[in-house]
Amino acid sequence: MYQRRALFQRLSPDVKEFLLIKDKWRESAFCTCLGYLWIACDSLEGAVDKIGGVCQEDVSIERSLTQYLVPLIRKAKPAVSPFGVEHGLHEFESLKDAKAQPPQYDIGFYLLSTPACIWPIEAKVLRTERTVDEYAKSIVDDFTTCRYAPITAEGGMLGYLIEGDPAQALRNVAVKLHCRLRAHPDFKTRNHGFSTHHRQVPAGKDYSSRLRCHHMVVLVGNGPTPKRKALKAGEFCPSDYENRHSQGLRHP
Repeated sequence: MYQRRALFQRLSPDVKEFLLIKDKWRESAFCTCLGYLWIACDSLEGAVDKIGGVCQEDVSIERSLTQYLVPLIRKAKPAVSPFGVEHGLHEFESLKDAKAQPPQYDIGFYLLSTPACIWPIEAKVLRTERTVDEYAKSIVDDFTTCRYAPITAEGGMLGYLIEGDPAQALRNVAVKLHCRLRAHPDFKTRNHGFSTHHRQVPAGKDYSSRLRCHHMVVLVGNGPTPKRKALKAGEFCPSDYENRHSQGLRHP
């Protein structure tokens, strides 16, 4: 990983103070941001039909929805807030070399006092509740390698579901990742779960080896939705996880 600090990092206040206190308030801080995100997501029901229907490529749908969503998140935030939110934020902490492009987040929440402290959201289009491969791949390739959220050690995935049941999509994500996924107690009426994973920390870095990833799925299409029970608080996904042979991602 590139050792020389980028100009943005030199302009931003040192993150050491954040790292010293983050365990005391990190989770509640990010959950506040996710509350604003969910308020904005309420406007996405049936949005796919408004932007041209399912005939569009996934990347076009994802970019359109995300760019539409970010101003709504800003609108949901109070006038005075310690957080900012942007579409397309760069993660300079993960630069590999001087000529490389830093990773770019679909949505990034950041501290106004320390802009280098970013909580990323990666958005993915889910054509159905079963098409979760690319969603899961982002967690394995980006989050558990410290490419995403190197400093905050917390981020989220936002699934734009075109057809199907959001709760079942979350269950399928848990099966794909071979991980425990629990409903989040702060978002009991939402299709929102979280999982914890072990991260591969690069040599010479003092990042946390523990990653918390939030999983959110919002139905953006008007297709038929099977009637299934939503995730219950504390539920494991899959329910028979303890009887499965765990492979892939490790977890605490």
